[in-house]
Amino acid sequence: MRILLMSLGTHGDVQPFVALGTALARRGAQVTVATGAGFDTMIEAAGLTSAPFSINYQDLLKQPDIQAAMHTLSGKIRIWRQSKEWLRQELQEQWDRARAIIIIGLDLIVYNLKTALAPHIAHDLRAVAGPALMQPVFVPTGAFPFMMLSSRSLGPFVNRLSHRLSTGLAHALNRRIFRALAASRADFRLASGLDELAGYAPNGRPVPRLHAYSRHLVPKPDDWPDTETITGYWFRNNGEPD
Repeated sequence: MRILLMSLGTHGDVQPFVALGTALARRGAQVTVATGAGFDTMIEAAGLTSAPFSINYQDLLKQPDIQAAMHTLSGKIRIWRQSKEWLRQELQEQWDRARAIIIIGLDLIVYNLKTALAPHIAHDLRAVAGPALMQPVFVPTGAFPFMMLSSRSLGPFVNRLSHRLSTGLAHALNRRIFRALAASRADFRLASGLDELAGYAPNGRPVPRLHAYSRHLVPKPDDWPDTETITGYWFRNNGEPD
């Protein structure tokens, strides 16, 4: 099986995917990791193929103006507005990188939600795309609210509503960005009706969504469907280089 792992962010966003890739490679899969620049050494030391994007998020977040802006809401909004060019470049590289891999074939994409273009790529390549979440977000439940709203339960109705509102906002932002990409790239086809937070399968079946944290820390809510799987954290073996 040929597998593409897609994750953007800093070390904490990439290391779990390298751990997953290592486990998959031991089971005979051919694994490529597509992420930001600066992780080649870690990926290749794990015996995986690195397909880096040009943006280095670790260096970007160390910039003094970015650090200062992250501590206020207005600063976060300003960063988001400034990030449109980064997003445009990032999305084009995601599309081009995955399409280049089709030369050797592609069966599965596992992605974090910062690479939400993955289901559209999978749709184009007739592959499966499955999301992997590092936190319990974007799956409605009455057990707890959306984590950025409150750390305490607000009651089943409000808890569930908070997830639906956050999911709706994420969908709206994705649609706006992807439509802009489709307008600028003749080779990009936006799959209508596709849920970027739920993944994609050519046969139309629901795709298992992986939650890479401990069930002892966040037990699986009773109102989650069977397609939600809490796997535990994805750590690399002791002694392996980071």
